[in-house]
Amino acid sequence: MPNKQLKCLILEDYSGFGVTLKKSLIHSGCTVKLLSTTDKYSREGDIDYLIKPRSVGLISKVELRIRFLMKLPFLVSYDVVLITNQSIIFKGISWLVLSWLSFFNRTIFLSVCGMDSVTFRSSFMSNFKYFRNNDLLSKERNKRYNSRWDQAIIKSIVSRSSRVIPMAYEYAEGWRQSEYSNFLGPTIPLPFYSPVCAETVNNSNKKIHFYHGLSREDKGSDLIVKAFDKCNKKYSSVAFFEIGERLPLSEFIKKIQSIDVLVDQCTAASYGSMTTLLGMSLGKVVMTQNASQALLEYNLDSAPVITIENSVESIVNAISYVLDSVDIKQLGEEAKVFVDTFHAPSKIAERYLTVFHQYL
Repeated sequence: MPNKQLKCLILEDYSGFGVTLKKSLIHSGCTVKLLSTTDKYSREGDIDYLIKPRSVGLISKVELRIRFLMKLPFLVSYDVVLITNQSIIFKGISWLVLSWLSFFNRTIFLSVCGMDSVTFRSSFMSNFKYFRNNDLLSKERNKRYNSRWDQAIIKSIVSRSSRVIPMAYEYAEGWRQSEYSNFLGPTIPLPFYSPVCAETVNNSNKKIHFYHGLSREDKGSDLIVKAFDKCNKKYSSVAFFEIGERLPLSEFIKKIQSIDVLVDQCTAASYGSMTTLLGMSLGKVVMTQNASQALLEYNLDSAPVITIENSVESIVNAISYVLDSVDIKQLGEEAKVFVDTFHAPSKIAERYLTVFHQYL
C-alpha cells in the first residue's frame, strides 16, 4: 500500500455513512473533512461544513444552495472528493459546484449507497424482485428518480469521477446493467463503529420483544405493521410487538438496547443498512432481507441475520421461526462479532484507500 495519508473531502453524511467513513479514514492517517446536511443519524458536531437552513419552505431551498456556495472556497486542494450520494449536488447550482470540485481538487469518486436514477432505471423498472413495484411507488419514484434532471446530474457527476463505488449488491447490479458499467469500481460494505458502551441490555420482560421503527412505504413498514398485527394475535402470550416512531439517534440506540429482535426492512437485497448494523452491534437478532446474491457480492457464505422477504407471509413465518427455533442470545452474540470484524472501520478504510490510490 502506498503512502495513504491523503487529504479527503466527503460530501454528505447520508444516514451516518459519511461520518463513519470520515472517522475510519482519519484513523488510517488521512486528513478528512465532511460537508453535509443533517438527518436522523447525523451528529452536527461531526460535520465540518454544515449546510443547514434556518428558514422553511421554498425559502429554505434557496438558503440551502446559498449556504453551499458560501462553502466553496473551503472545498479546494483535496486529493479525493467522495460524493456519497447525488442528492447533495443541488439543482440550480450543480454545474458550478461540480466544475469547482473537479478544477480545484485532484479526483472525484461517487459512492452509491442509496437509490438513484441509474439504480431505479436498471433495477426498479426491470422488476428487480427485491424492490416493490406497485402502482403507487412506481408513480412516486418515476417522478423522483426518472426525471431528465436526475439522469443529467448523474451523467455530469460520473463524467467527472474516476470511479463509482457501490456499497451493496442492489446498487452494484443496477449500475452493472447501465451505460455507466465501465465506471463501476468494487463493492465496499458500510463501515460501522459500535456505539460507545454498546453493551447488551437483557430484556427483563419474559416476553420476546420485537421492534420496528416506522420508515417509508418503500422500506416495507406497511408490510411489517400488518405482520405484527397478525403475530400479536397469535403469539401475545410469549411475544410483544412494538411499532416505534422516528427517534433521535441517542434515543434510538437506547430503544434498540432494550429489545430482543429488531425488524428492519424488507425491500432491499442486502442486510447492510445502518439500522441493521446498529442492531447487530448491540447484540440483537435482526430480521431483514439477505439475498444470496447480496452475500456473494461481499464474498460471504452467510450473515447472522434472519432473512425476510417483501411479503406479510414471509415476515410472519420468520417471526414464527425466531420464536420456535432461534437461540436469541447466541445469534445476537454472533451478530455483534460479525459487525465488529467484517464491518470493522479499519478494514473498510483500507479498501477505499486502495481504490483511491489507483486513480491518483
